[in-house]
Amino acid sequence: MHLAGRPFLSRSTILTARSLMVLSLSVILVLWFEIDVSEFNFFGIEPRNKMDESVVAILLFLSVSHIVNWTSDVISNGSFSLFVKKKPLEGMADIQKERSYIRDIKDSLERIEKSQEKPQSDMNEAQLLERAENIRESLKFVIERMDDLEQSGWWFSAYARFYVIGWNFLVPIAISLLAIDFLYHA
Repeated sequence: MHLAGRPFLSRSTILTARSLMVLSLSVILVLWFEIDVSEFNFFGIEPRNKMDESVVAILLFLSVSHIVNWTSDVISNGSFSLFVKKKPLEGMADIQKERSYIRDIKDSLERIEKSQEKPQSDMNEAQLLERAENIRESLKFVIERMDDLEQSGWWFSAYARFYVIGWNFLVPIAISLLAIDFLYHA
């Protein structure tokens, strides 16, 4: 997932999250379905009784590595704060609907600017009132579009929190803790 062309999480964080989930889910499935791994042979080595301790060590190493990677990513990429309610405009420009809103806002602001270029000394009161009404309507339109953009940031922000905090932190860590628990209580 990206914001303004920058990834939320580094490749190493995503890799440790996936590795942690795959190993943890493998352990859980083996223990849940009571699959016999006593005849397991890894490059000619038969680990037998040492399997549980080595898997726990690998799970702990991957967990610590993942926590360190994830924490450093969140700290170093603080410019896209996950805890603000609005997403920045430069990140919204990737979505077609929001691009059209921004284009409409720019057009309205250009109309307002052009209406100020004509000399006002030769205008009668009706023309001045018409110009003021046009400016008021353009400003109302701009405010409505900006409100729409602000509200559209809610979904993005919620999904970003789920992606970074839930899927790439809580889920891998919880699954690894469950796998370690399974290993000690199996």
